[in-house]
Amino acid sequence: MAARHIAFVLTSFARGGMEMRLTDVVNGLDKTRWNPHIYAFYDRQTLPDKVERFRLHTPVSSGNRDVTVPIKLAREFRHEKTVIVWTLAQGLSAGWGRLGALMAGVPIRIISIHDNYPLAPLTRILNPFTDAIVALTEYSASLFRNQGVPENKIHVLYNGIDTEKYAPGPDRRAEFYEIPPERPVILNVGRLSYEKGRDVMLQAAAPLLQSENPPLVVFAGDGTERDPLTYLTQEMGMTEHVRFLGIRDDVPELLNSADVVVMSSRDVPFGESCPNIVLEGMAAGLPVIGTRVGGTAELIVDEETGFVIPPGNPAALAEKLKLLLPDPDLRRKLGQAGRARVKAHFTIEHMVQGREDLFNLLLEKKKQDGAYPRPVEH
Repeated sequence: MAARHIAFVLTSFARGGMEMRLTDVVNGLDKTRWNPHIYAFYDRQTLPDKVERFRLHTPVSSGNRDVTVPIKLAREFRHEKTVIVWTLAQGLSAGWGRLGALMAGVPIRIISIHDNYPLAPLTRILNPFTDAIVALTEYSASLFRNQGVPENKIHVLYNGIDTEKYAPGPDRRAEFYEIPPERPVILNVGRLSYEKGRDVMLQAAAPLLQSENPPLVVFAGDGTERDPLTYLTQEMGMTEHVRFLGIRDDVPELLNSADVVVMSSRDVPFGESCPNIVLEGMAAGLPVIGTRVGGTAELIVDEETGFVIPPGNPAALAEKLKLLLPDPDLRRKLGQAGRARVKAHFTIEHMVQGREDLFNLLLEKKKQDGAYPRPVEH
């Protein structure tokens, strides 16, 4: 049988953790069995070089008021004889994507929810017509259960990381930051936005700057809080101890030039589910300090691969940093345990296999129900 056409539908193919993991899945699927394609509503694409160009279809929508999107998608799904439509996140793309799948008679419809926000009305309406609702952590799955999602529709599939790309390597802090090699570096990666709690990181770092060898706090990422955080840094007199790098493509190298990774997110709607930077930091052999939000505590083993702390608590974060920064042996021990954990449970291979297992499970169920999926003709 020829490879079955899979359509992944999302708002845009811009740089972000969800989109990066999608590229890993698309690239990793067995192409003799699956023919994956990405359908992005808007032409905001900063990752087109990460997948084969013919697999990326954008823009699907002509604007926010384009109500013909489901019709366009249905036409495409019929033409490609699509067998599986997988919509990502809860935005309009998830609703339009599944509606287009229904209109086209696509046998299998999946949604993955990448935050911890209550299920949106459109998500609830379409859930009876959805075969699988994918949670990225057990924590998220518990939220879905509490909101009435049937147990047999919930599937927990964690993210995975390329452990060849994210691995211990040369320390280039002297080159990157023009600092002595012995100066500690605290790395934060991701959007500069309120829910990420970057201000909490700054508040936690303030008392550490009185030491003889004060740490350098590094933020790799950009966002709406860039200017407020820059102002806060100046107000706290921390300018020489903080670097804002903007969006970077060399995160593995930045990890190798750091001593600790911090994930200081707040517990808010649209917050963390399965934060990629936690897995990336662990894979790079670094201790990770993360707040107890979403599924963070399912990734970090407290006091074994890093520390799990309460959200919005600068004092708790400062306490763990004071413990780690002067103790290279402890950092090495936690980092090695973290890398071993990622290799055992959170690799790209684990992530892709989990998706393929779900496809096979749903295909078999459709066969048993008499709804035989259609092969793609080439």
